[in-house]
Amino acid sequence: MCAALDPSRAFPHVWCMSNSNTDQPPPHAPPQAPRSSTIYVCTNLRMSGNSCANQKSKDILKALQSRADERALAGGPMVKVRPSVCMGYCGEGPNVKIIGGDFHHSVKMDDVEAILDEAEKPRKPESD
Repeated sequence: MCAALDPSRAFPHVWCMSNSNTDQPPPHAPPQAPRSSTIYVCTNLRMSGNSCANQKSKDILKALQSRADERALAGGPMVKVRPSVCMGYCGEGPNVKIIGGDFHHSVKMDDVEAILDEAEKPRKPESD
């Protein structure tokens, strides 16, 4: 038996690397972190012409962040919501991009739940 697995030791949770004859992780290994995804919301403000910021994108950002946190606390997947610089579609804003997913234009508050639903869906890894 590995000395590190002796419960009388100061650190019984340390896994003994010399016990390499097994492919099993230590019996008290932490669970795998839940899958997460990231949503970016353009918050760019242009001095002239349309921009996402003057089309209420910061309200969309706050709503997405709040609902994503509520869903995660209720046991749903972790969805990170971050502000972004210009995405290049100022006239079609507010713009939202789900990494590994769709690009959404002209986002309204009514779209928040659907965007989060999409971000929480499992994605297949991209193949070359």
